[in-house]
Amino acid sequence: MKRKFATILMAGAMVANIAATSVVAQAANFSDVPDGSWYSEAVDYAVSHGMFSGTGAGTFSPMTPMTRGMIVVVLGNVSKADVSAAKNANFSDVQPSAWYADAIDWAYENGYVSGTGANTFSPDAAVTRAQIAVILSNYLRSLDVDFKENDLSLRPT
Repeated sequence: MKRKFATILMAGAMVANIAATSVVAQAANFSDVPDGSWYSEAVDYAVSHGMFSGTGAGTFSPMTPMTRGMIVVVLGNVSKADVSAAKNANFSDVQPSAWYADAIDWAYENGYVSGTGANTFSPDAAVTRAQIAVILSNYLRSLDVDFKENDLSLRPT
């Protein structure tokens, strides 16, 4: 559980644009991640640990805002969940064939996310820091992590 917890915290740190330690040089595989850029080590870590895979055609799109669909896919990747087993959450703006559909269904089914109103999820909308905080706290609570008031450290219960 400690390893999974540490991985989740690292994903949150990366989402907040905090650099991580490089494990395997993966950034060189992306034409839009220059060697030595301030984020190349974080890209290395995220890709080598299966959190992110890039946006296609040899690109990572590091300056593209994270969307609601992206964060849910990352959460599914980090947790190594079988997202294909989830039932359709029936959001009118999530096509069943979309690359993020199974992850959204999984996250909704497990109570990590909710919609944005009127039976929508807004998967292509930029995810806010507040939404990331809610999603990650919902997920961490499912792992029985206890959040102490006025205490920034997280302790498994």
